Amino acid sequence: MSIFSYAVLSVDGGGIRGIIPGIVLAEIERRTGRPIAESFDLIAGTSTGGILAAGLTIPDEKGKPKFSAEKLIELYTGPNGQEIFHKTFPGALNYSRSIFGSLFSGKRIEGILEREFKAARLKDACTNLLITSYNTQEKKPFYFKSSLARETEAEDFPLREVARCTSAAPIYFPPKQVSYGGMIGDQVIPDLALIDGGVFANNPSVLAYVEAIRMWKETDEYKEQFKRPVQAMMEAAEQTTDGTRDMAAFVQPDNFAPPVFFVSIGTGHSGKKHSYKKVRSWGARRWLLPLIDILMQGVSESVDYQMQYLLPPFMDSQNNPHPRYYRFNIKVDPEFSDISDASKKNTEQLVRYGQELVAQMSEPPKISQEELDRRGGVAPKAPLDIIVERLQDVANQRLLRELREAHQSN
Repeated sequence: MSIFSYAVLSVDGGGIRGIIPGIVLAEIERRTGRPIAESFDLIAGTSTGGILAAGLTIPDEKGKPKFSAEKLIELYTGPNGQEIFHKTFPGALNYSRSIFGSLFSGKRIEGILEREFKAARLKDACTNLLITSYNTQEKKPFYFKSSLARETEAEDFPLREVARCTSAAPIYFPPKQVSYGGMIGDQVIPDLALIDGGVFANNPSVLAYVEAIRMWKETDEYKEQFKRPVQAMMEAAEQTTDGTRDMAAFVQPDNFAPPVFFVSIGTGHSGKKHSYKKVRSWGARRWLLPLIDILMQGVSESVDYQMQYLLPPFMDSQNNPHPRYYRFNIKVDPEFSDISDASKKNTEQLVRYGQELVAQMSEPPKISQEELDRRGGVAPKAPLDIIVERLQDVANQRLLRELREAHQSN
C-alpha cells in the first residue's frame, strides 16, 4: 500500500514570475494526463500563486476544472500581462509615482479577473483551496479557505475577489476592500481591507501543511490509525509508577506526520546582490523596491528550511530515502527579476526559465558508485518522474476512499 494518501501543492508569490510555476504545472498536467485540481487534495497559493491556485480550481458547467495550467499562463503573457502591469509613466517617473500611490491600477487587474473567472465562487472550487491575504484593519492574516466557504456564507467569496486580494501587493496595487460579515474573534466584521499575503507568507507551504493536518484529522483513516496506539499509551501511563510517559514505544515521531506528498514551487529567486558599499547610504526611497524582493526571497527560503525538517524523507526497510517533500525553484538573472516587467522580452525569458526548471526536475540525481552498489544497481529516478508516480498513487488512494464511502452510504 502507498504511504501517501493525500497530495498538497503550494505555489509562491512573485508577480509576473508566476509564469515559472505555471510552466512546471503545465508539464505535470501533461505527464499525468489530469488537471492539477484532480491530482492534488489541497492547493495553497500566495499572490500570483494564489491567482494560479484559484484559476486551476474554477469549475466548468460539468464541475470539471475549467482552465489548464497552460491556459492560465496566458494571464501573464501577451496582452493580459501588459494590461495588468501597465506603466503609465516610463522608468524613473513610474518609480517615483509609488511614493504617492500604487504603481498600477487595481481596475485593470479586476477587469481581467472578472472576464476570466466570471462568477465562480470559493465554495465551488474543484479541490480544497487555501489562499493567503492580510487584513490591514485588524492587523491579522486572513485565509481564504474553501472548507470554510462550504460551511459559512460569509466565508464564500467570488474567486475573482480572492485572486485580487491575495495579489494586492503594497506599492504595486492598491488594497482591496471586500464585504464580509463574518466573525474575527468575538466580533462581527462588516468588511475587510486586504493586501497581498506575501507580506507574511510569500511561500505558504507551512500553512498548507497545517491545513493538511487539520483535514487529515477529520478522516476515518486518522481516527483508526491512532485509536489503538493512543489507547495503549494511556494504559501504559496508568501502569507507570515512576511518573514517566515513555510515548516512543507507541507513537514514533514520523507517525504524527500526515500521509502527505508535498510539492512546493517557487517563482524564481533573484540573483541580484546588494553589497554593503552599495546599500550603506540608501534611504527609504532607495530601499523601497529592493526590500520587497529581499523579504519575499527571505521568507520563501526560511519556510523551505522548516518544511525540510517537518517532512523529512521516509526511510524504507533497506534504508533508502523516499522524499515526502519536494521544493523546486530556479535562479533568475537580475535583468529578468522585476516582478512587474510584463514586456515581451521578459515574459519570453521567464518561459525559458520555467522550461529550464522542468529540465532540472527531469534529471535523476547523481550518486556515487558506492551508493549505486548499495542500492543493488538501481539508479535513482528523476524528481518529476517520482512526482508523477506519487500523484498516481494518491489518485488510487482517493478512488479507494470514494468507493469505500459510497459503499458505506449504501
